Amino acid sequence: MDLKEGASKLVQPLLVVWNAIGHDVEAGIQACGDELDNEGAIEMCLDADHLLLTGNDPEAQALLSELCIEHGFGSVVKELARRVTIA
Repeated sequence: MDLKEGASKLVQPLLVVWNAIGHDVEAGIQACGDELDNEGAIEMCLDADHLLLTGNDPEAQALLSELCIEHGFGSVVKELARRVTIA
């Protein structure tokens, strides 16, 4: 699948996950004295099957897997970072 098309389909599921985990992620990062950038926040949402387990969205998780196989995880994160700012 085209990376831009696929990333556009992942924006809403990504926001669902961020709404669920974002506060805890930011608190943990701050407790360590670090800062979280947008790409790091997006990576946290995509990592560890969060789209499936936290967002309850198996279709989004499957799409992410497909895009990562075709384009690489880093490219998916960068494309999503162009489309949405969460941190």
